[in-house]
Amino acid sequence: MALFSVIIPIYNVEKYLKQCVDSVISQTFSDLEIILVDDGSTDNCPAICDSYASDPRVKIIHKTNGGVVSARKAGAKAATAEYIACIDGDDWIESDYFEKFAKAIEEHPSDVICCGFIVQSKDGTMNPEKMKERPGYYKKEDIEKVIFPYLLDFNPTVCGKIFKRDVFTEVQMSVDDVLKMAEDACVVVICVYLANDMYVIDDCLYDYRFNPSSITKGKSVYNLEEPKLIATHFMKYIVTDQIWFKQQIYNTTVNRLYNRCVSRFNQEKPYREISAELDHCLDDPFYQECIKKSNYSLNNLPKRWVKKQILKLRAYRLMKVLS
Repeated sequence: MALFSVIIPIYNVEKYLKQCVDSVISQTFSDLEIILVDDGSTDNCPAICDSYASDPRVKIIHKTNGGVVSARKAGAKAATAEYIACIDGDDWIESDYFEKFAKAIEEHPSDVICCGFIVQSKDGTMNPEKMKERPGYYKKEDIEKVIFPYLLDFNPTVCGKIFKRDVFTEVQMSVDDVLKMAEDACVVVICVYLANDMYVIDDCLYDYRFNPSSITKGKSVYNLEEPKLIATHFMKYIVTDQIWFKQQIYNTTVNRLYNRCVSRFNQEKPYREISAELDHCLDDPFYQECIKKSNYSLNNLPKRWVKKQILKLRAYRLMKVLS
């Protein structure tokens, strides 16, 4: 059995896919199971995936398009290794990525292991960004003391991390397929919450590409129910009578709700129709509770405080101007 199952969800990234897969194939640590999940791509990605079939470490899944959550679920079902790693099809990794993770496992076989990123800017320059957490080993009590106070704002991407397969698979399978944003956080937050221990590698090993066509950078229109779905997902796992958690739920829900409200102005609809949509959304008792009880301060989080006030006052025209 391989040590790592590497899940690569793929959708219409033919321009970048070969660099991504080659960076995994050519790792200095080779004990890998590589799972390419073609999520109904309409470009040349299916053929590119099939070109790797001769490598016995590679599994290839072709499925109808269902989004990144469903693609990762398909990969998790096929995974057999002790740990799962996720890499986006338009990114790549450093050649010693899995060697460094294997060394960390040898020293501290933790439930979650993280590394830093090398982030590509718009002009193509690559900028290292280490994890903000101190490098090294975290016992359960360290995670509770250090990470829990900001758990819902912990580095949210599943990339640049590995997870014990059984926990990752359970959590990933419970994420709603409809989520288009924060789907990573739904996995990372719960895996860290459930972890018995964690290790932070003091290296930047995951190369994140600036891709202007990426869903997180486009002019998409997002579901106003998503913030509630995300909060509900967290509350399945985390003990809800913990004061620190309730406050984080209120705060993060308000921030996510504001961003999704802004996205509604990307529609080709009259302002009156969009404002009616937002009114209906903000009448939801759960959202009203979150707006009321979120504790953003003008001094320490001014941008989020402004977002809260705009939602509270339903100042949609200002929201549109600031978007």
